Amino acid sequence: MASTSSVELEYRAHYTRYVNSEGSTFTRSTPLFKIQISAHTQATDGLPIEDAIELYGHTVADLPAKDALIARTRAMADRVLKLRTAPTVELYNGPVLFEGAAAGEVFAQQFAPGLMAVRTPISDDPRFEAFFNQMMGQLGGASMIDRMGGRVLPEFLSVSDDPTKADFKGTPLMGAGKVDDDAVKARPSLLVDHGILKSLLSTRVPVRSIPHSSGSRRGWGPAPSNLVVTSGQAKTESDLRADLLRRAKDRGLPYGIVVRRVGGGAAASFVKMASRMAQGGQSGVDSMAEVYKVFPDGHEELVRGLEISELPASAFKDIVAVSDTPTVFTDEFVPRIGALFSLSLSASSNVPIVSCVVPSLLFDEVSLAKSEGPFPNPPVSLSPLAQK
Repeated sequence: MASTSSVELEYRAHYTRYVNSEGSTFTRSTPLFKIQISAHTQATDGLPIEDAIELYGHTVADLPAKDALIARTRAMADRVLKLRTAPTVELYNGPVLFEGAAAGEVFAQQFAPGLMAVRTPISDDPRFEAFFNQMMGQLGGASMIDRMGGRVLPEFLSVSDDPTKADFKGTPLMGAGKVDDDAVKARPSLLVDHGILKSLLSTRVPVRSIPHSSGSRRGWGPAPSNLVVTSGQAKTESDLRADLLRRAKDRGLPYGIVVRRVGGGAAASFVKMASRMAQGGQSGVDSMAEVYKVFPDGHEELVRGLEISELPASAFKDIVAVSDTPTVFTDEFVPRIGALFSLSLSASSNVPIVSCVVPSLLFDEVSLAKSEGPFPNPPVSLSPLAQK
């Protein structure tokens, strides 16, 4: 089997001096350390299997200790090797529990992009607008501006963006800052109040129904800083697992599905979606990194090659329960195609780093399907460096 691994350490040092014609001015130093540990291999049928650990910090002290980092790396390597021969599932329609970091991943990638107040381009050529709308449909991430005042989450969930928070229970939040890139003072914004969309993150660019900037220009345009999901109706992890199994039983299913790692990160997910769009919507390999069948007796079975068939932002209204133990998930925030079209893209722009504080999320129904490929062929012979 083809197997590769890599470790990358990246350091960015952005120093900004800003002044505008109104007399606003600021200087800002933004150091960033990033560690990425990646592993890639193939199953016997050629299915690509990959996973990565991505860690961010403003200082080296923000990163995990050496022993903890080695332990996480070994656990990832063991899981990737087990996935080579793990069974798969042809099709699953039923309750799915996104646990821990997986909840932050799916929230950041599928729901958060809609919280930006972004203007769509206006053209006198209807063909261009039709093409743009088609791309928006395929890539997702359309602004929820037309949903203002409507329900976008269950009534027991609220979402705020708070750049004034530097940490959550000792874990650093990477989106903290005093001013945005327009020199507007950063401040907390209540976006969703008990399920109802109240506001969107905005810049000084005028947008319909958003009269003022929320102090959220970061890089290309509006972007989150620290998204915090709160609940007035949380369950313990064990109760949440029991709820998953009860709902699976009610559906006549022999097991429920738990996702612990979606995998890929925002940048990789965006590239995969763009690639599929360029290929005319052809399917590609986008299987999740860590998925388990969970049975009524409590035992778990690792499965491979499962993709989320569809999970639009509108599906988040159907979350039925969340945990009482939020997890901090940090990743780069890559704006979807709407932001790239409606805002100027500077080669020197920073990719914002966003932290999401999200509890485990239980969806009543998510459709999962087996990755169909096409897959690259496994190598004909082993590498000379491979151990026999």
